[in-house]
Amino acid sequence: MKRFQFTTLVIISIIGYSCTKEIEFDGKLLDPKLVVNAICALDSTFSVEVSESKNIPGFESPYRILNDATVLLYVDGTQTEKLVYDTTSQSTQGSFYVSQSALFNGNTIVESGKNYLIEVSHPEYSTKATGEMKIGKKVLILDVSTDSIPYIDNNSQNRHKIKVTMKFADPADEVNFYRLVINYRIGKNQWYRNTDGDTIKLVQVMDYIYSNSAIASDDPVFSTNENADEMLLGSTNQSGLTIFSDALLNGKAYNLTFYLNENIFYYFREKGMDTTRGDFYRVTIELQSLTKDTYYYFKSLGSFNWISQGFLTEPVLVYSNINNGIGIFGAFSSSINTIQNGEYPIEGISYYYGSVSY
Repeated sequence: MKRFQFTTLVIISIIGYSCTKEIEFDGKLLDPKLVVNAICALDSTFSVEVSESKNIPGFESPYRILNDATVLLYVDGTQTEKLVYDTTSQSTQGSFYVSQSALFNGNTIVESGKNYLIEVSHPEYSTKATGEMKIGKKVLILDVSTDSIPYIDNNSQNRHKIKVTMKFADPADEVNFYRLVINYRIGKNQWYRNTDGDTIKLVQVMDYIYSNSAIASDDPVFSTNENADEMLLGSTNQSGLTIFSDALLNGKAYNLTFYLNENIFYYFREKGMDTTRGDFYRVTIELQSLTKDTYYYFKSLGSFNWISQGFLTEPVLVYSNINNGIGIFGAFSSSINTIQNGEYPIEGISYYYGSVSY
């Protein structure tokens, strides 16, 4: 019996040894790379953030700021300017955020139809990081209308939600990509009498910043997204990035429909507004026309934010169009319309401001 156990142990050892193969690790795979990020708005100047990736993924260490990089901008193949490092970009912004990138600013205005190339170099890197982009025509919002739709909420109470129809015309001579951005500002009067009996006219103004539930929609343009988390289909958008292409509407005027966030308007709908005392709400509707690379960047970012919430899910790589580096070089144009009830601002009323994030 002992002889059998000994023989078995020897065989297992031989098999284990024969299955072991030493693989040489390529340390260059973890070498830091230049990180270049710039999503510029049409009719604005260029601003480019430059930093360095961490050499060991997942290891807690501070980001290195490359404020001694050289950032060159080319327009239609010709070098136009050298962007200048913003010495104030490393200061604390607000109470919670400190910039982790060096910001370089230029004077060139972003125009439609031109080819732009950004080139970033640094003394410690043998290759230059580059990115290219071209922004198309600006697409305008032609009309916005609203309607109050009855529905039954989770508490089985009869209430209403606000349906918005936004009309725009998609250009016929190019492939277009879009992003819908919604912002809310609400003012509620806080009038009171002071100890002298005088009426203090005060209104609290709040900006509501939603990461994933600014709107809901069952419009078919959103169902063309490949990932289920990008499909709104009557519920809130999980990724918070309401992006879509013109696959279903190329070259046509289109009425896109969506519903405003329900919680925002509950108080006003149920209890009413006193616009004579400064109550108001303002909904800003922004239709962004994205470059192709910006579209895929936002799309992958939405998937990353959603998939990363799962402990055992496979990670999603964020889209990059930077050669010899990491990051995004893109652009967008904006068309803005507003829905407003109540006047704002009103002379003689004092306002104080805050924000709520979800």
